[in-house]
Amino acid sequence: MANIEKYDSPYYKPSPAFYSGTSYSQLVPYPFPISIGGHAYQLQWDAQAIGVWGAKFKRMSLPLIRGQADNSNTPGEQSISPEQFWRRSQENWILGEGQNHLDRANSDLRRYNDGEGINPWNPWEISLLNKTARKKTSTSSNLQCIVAGTYTYFASGSTVEYSTNLTSWTTVTEAGSPAAVTSMTTDGYNIWIAHGATGIYTTTAGAASATSYATYSAGSLNLVRFVKSRLMAASGGKLFNILASGALTNSDILLNLTARNFTWVDIVGSPTQIYAGGYTGDKSFIYRTAIKADGTALDVPTVAGQLPDGEIIASLGEYLGYILIGSNKGMRFCTVANDGSLVIGALIQTYDTVYSFEGQDRFVWFSASNYDGDSGLYRMDLTNFTSSLVPAYASDLMANTGSGTVRNVGTFNGVRIFTVDGFGLYSEVANTPVDAGYFVSGSIGYGIADPKVAMFLDVKHAPLYGKITGAIVADQSDADVNFETATVIGISDAQGSVSPTAAFPCGQLYNESVQIIFKLEPDSSGISPILNRWTLRSYPAPKRTAEWNVPIMLFPTIAAGDKDYSFNVQTEVDYLVGLHQSQNIITFQVSDAAYQVVMYDYQWLPEAIGVDGQPRGTFYAQLREIVG
Repeated sequence: MANIEKYDSPYYKPSPAFYSGTSYSQLVPYPFPISIGGHAYQLQWDAQAIGVWGAKFKRMSLPLIRGQADNSNTPGEQSISPEQFWRRSQENWILGEGQNHLDRANSDLRRYNDGEGINPWNPWEISLLNKTARKKTSTSSNLQCIVAGTYTYFASGSTVEYSTNLTSWTTVTEAGSPAAVTSMTTDGYNIWIAHGATGIYTTTAGAASATSYATYSAGSLNLVRFVKSRLMAASGGKLFNILASGALTNSDILLNLTARNFTWVDIVGSPTQIYAGGYTGDKSFIYRTAIKADGTALDVPTVAGQLPDGEIIASLGEYLGYILIGSNKGMRFCTVANDGSLVIGALIQTYDTVYSFEGQDRFVWFSASNYDGDSGLYRMDLTNFTSSLVPAYASDLMANTGSGTVRNVGTFNGVRIFTVDGFGLYSEVANTPVDAGYFVSGSIGYGIADPKVAMFLDVKHAPLYGKITGAIVADQSDADVNFETATVIGISDAQGSVSPTAAFPCGQLYNESVQIIFKLEPDSSGISPILNRWTLRSYPAPKRTAEWNVPIMLFPTIAAGDKDYSFNVQTEVDYLVGLHQSQNIITFQVSDAAYQVVMYDYQWLPEAIGVDGQPRGTFYAQLREIVG
């Protein structure tokens, strides 16, 4: 046969390297239409040939979504076809804040990221918290408050005042010139006030004056606590059990850690123990002691627990038999082991040091100093835990006057009160919601890092009072996310309606992850809106890839252009099959275009074996593009 060009197997010399070691062919696009990994081939163009995989030579896009089956007993969001919009919904916020991601494997759909002015503690709804009002103004930096029966006591500087209504105040007269107040405690009727170097004074609820109760010539009495019917006090590293009024001596010292440069910071009681906490350097310890069997004295304190190095204890609390630890990094929830030692839970991080706790019903409030430019309280729910020994928690009442240290929190006439250094005493205003509150969802990524397009936000609420505004933000760090930095996408304000007239359009926001922000505002009569559910609908937009079905003619002689080419068919079959086995990325040339592919599948359909022992037929290659 004339004009036959014969090459060694492979039947032509490959061209230089192309794309990470793969090759392209100078025989493409002429005389051959394609090459695979530098091997040029002729295609089977016969329209009558039987197509493998349902077609001849073709390129088709791969399905974005695999088929799914919902095998759960209860249909839900997972039952919706993912070939439509992908959905993420939230309809319960009972586990509070502190979750950065809404839909990762270990996420809980009952938590959100953070917020302010928001009440998540009723199942299936989120609403506004109450306002606060300043009941006493002071610029001092040692503000204290306690509740004794129907009286609230407030300390500012060295002055102590009391009130029965938080409106009119009476100054408690104290003999001499006492130093600034450092601590107060009560048994419900008697009140003890620590004035540092001046000692401890005492009064009774509603009395006009206080008298000196205990002094210590060797140091300042900066801490006083009434626990388990015992009056306890501390001076630096010395821990006292005060059995009688008068001057304290070294015989009154229960434990002296002065040699370790130790400082006691708080003391609480539990059903079986008394716990006292303090620190030395960057190490913090909680000691325990119990009343001796004859009731005459306390056992020598022993260590019940220790915080990680660098976490400095600032306070202790007790409620329902649980011990609470406040530190410069946040708070920890503890259970009590049979021997009285503490099982300390994970840290709940806060903006600033936690100095005080107050338990009521199923909740415990604790101080939220310098919270995002404000100061007030956190609340935790002891009936719901996000993990072992970590109660659900969220920011709660705020002063809305500026940052300051919150040293005390209490409950007076059924509402919370708290102090903010430099500002004064604040009280919750019952049945009066804040002017506005917002919360930020955890980051929504739909379980893949590929881009998504946020399309619509559906909102459901109780018959509406006030208004609910929805906003969205894409691909921002937690520190940047708040309502002011987000894009408003819709407002529901038709009074009495249970949803907006239409879903909020998200502006086809292209993102890797998004967060939803809701702002709630009450109506003119002071009734809070109640949000019941939101659903974000998005469309996945990863880089799309395609698949090629390529029927290759493998014969000893192939006509291409104006020449006939011959080669070793078995060698080429072995080469193509080897690409499937190795799954190497190779270059697939189609005319002047090039694609990075792998040999995903193949079928070799030989028609005959020649007298030379060479098979011949059609090799159907299924190639899948690799997209970076």
